[in-house]
Amino acid sequence: MLLSSRVFVESVRIWGSSVRWLLVQLGLAVAVSCAVVNSYAAVGDAMVFSPDHRFDEYAPARGRAQAWLDSLDVDVADLDGRGIKAKKKLAESLDAYWVLLRTASDDEKPALRQRLEQLVRQTETPAYHDMETCSDEEFDENSMSYLRVMWLLDQLGFDTQDYRQRIAGIQARLDGHLARRGPWQQQMFRRYYAWLDLPRPRFEFTGTESATVLARRVPSYRLDQSVLATDQAQVPHKDAYDLAHDVLVAFGYGTLREPSISEESIAYLRQTLPLLVYRHSRDTNIDILAELLLSMTFLGLQSDPAYIEGIDVLLDAQNPNGSWGDYEQFRANWGEYLNVRIYLHTTLVSLWALTEAYRGDWAVRE
Repeated sequence: MLLSSRVFVESVRIWGSSVRWLLVQLGLAVAVSCAVVNSYAAVGDAMVFSPDHRFDEYAPARGRAQAWLDSLDVDVADLDGRGIKAKKKLAESLDAYWVLLRTASDDEKPALRQRLEQLVRQTETPAYHDMETCSDEEFDENSMSYLRVMWLLDQLGFDTQDYRQRIAGIQARLDGHLARRGPWQQQMFRRYYAWLDLPRPRFEFTGTESATVLARRVPSYRLDQSVLATDQAQVPHKDAYDLAHDVLVAFGYGTLREPSISEESIAYLRQTLPLLVYRHSRDTNIDILAELLLSMTFLGLQSDPAYIEGIDVLLDAQNPNGSWGDYEQFRANWGEYLNVRIYLHTTLVSLWALTEAYRGDWAVRE
């Protein structure tokens, strides 16, 4: 009996994914993988992503996400007192509204600005600017978010003169903690120092690039073996997460169109990112899937069949309340704070990945 076209397409997709995985591990993938990708395209134009693809579902999804974000109580003082990284959560909230504002209509912008002003007022309190007196552990947890918030305020057009003076007051402490940070974080601090026009630290950034997952060309099968221990669970795929951040940092989280990534690194990413997207599309690890899709968008890999599958998974995975993720097993521990503690990040990166995809202004790499 003949297979239906839908079953046939899925069979080709699964077969191609399996073949690509095996070939990448054997180091033989370059020529044959291109043939596999071409076979996907030959199945039908539906396998190539276009911003028209399911746009009638993306637009309402964006609206539901905004409504969920609007309902979220991001109280920095309260979160600090409950052991939640408050500055990180404020940065994530501001990032989400920054994403929304850049694609908002003129009619939508006043409400977004009003919500932003409400969030930004928290940075005007003395309690928020505690980076000079907090413990080293708290400093390490909050330092990048502290700079991120400052950068976002600047991008959003808020007055940052006082904030800049606060950062100048902790410059020595900022410089001193850089050696304790991981490779991609050090590279991101390098960006912030340049963007915020901070005095150059004595710390030498250049040696950290070779330590990144991207520079080490970690094989894709090993990216699923590393585990990051947290207080809430064993979160797998740490190296996959770090690889995504290597790419996001190289593109300045979407602010740079011409990053300094070698052709060898791009070839490695062409092979590895689609495989990881396939895996996490199937295990519905939405948080890492969204960051991998963002990486593919920035790199111009939207024509890979894994990309459209990942976008479909994100669209289908949104919760009825507008958030993304499934962390209800932790609800007993965190109660209402679970939304801001965990759901917020997954919602941010999912909204961001979809928004960058549907903006359609990232050139497709040939």
